[in-house]
Amino acid sequence: MRICRPSRLALKDSKQVRRYAISRLGVDYDVRQIFDLARFLFPWFILPRRWRSSLFESNTGTSARTVCSTMIAEAFAYVQFPILPLVKQSEEDNVQLFRRNPRLCTPSDFDYSPYFEIIKYPFVDFRHDQDYHMLPWNGSTELSDEENDLYIDPNIKPDAREVEESISEAVEKSRSVPLEGEWIPADEKREDP
Repeated sequence: MRICRPSRLALKDSKQVRRYAISRLGVDYDVRQIFDLARFLFPWFILPRRWRSSLFESNTGTSARTVCSTMIAEAFAYVQFPILPLVKQSEEDNVQLFRRNPRLCTPSDFDYSPYFEIIKYPFVDFRHDQDYHMLPWNGSTELSDEENDLYIDPNIKPDAREVEESISEAVEKSRSVPLEGEWIPADEKREDP
């Protein structure tokens, strides 16, 4: 399981983000916005003008329809929490952030944002002080035919002797093949032409 969590979001603002998101529950899904976003991401010069994205058309007031990433982006914009802002530096060396149009936000923007953390939880929880060798690899549960194509039966283990022989063969083979190109010892300096 992966969780994308805002980093250093104030408690007061997290409540406001939740309140905003709750206020938008039940709003119809905007299928057109998905197509507009796809058209926006598609090379514009290939499409006829009438097929181009309408994401930049002015919308006054709250939209009656939305998509999940837009709603989440709007909730964070409500408290001025950045996702992927444009950062501009003025001539006076001041820095200013500009919020991105929430209708242009995609789920991956939250992954790429330096203001969000990705937390990965293991399928089977084990404490940090426990060894991963203690995970329950062995048991009486069997794989289905479909699972057999994707997973390895834990009772089938590689022969340690065969693994060591393969490693030794690979090392010997790599040592016997001459290196291509010019080899220069580390202590010598190369003269550039």
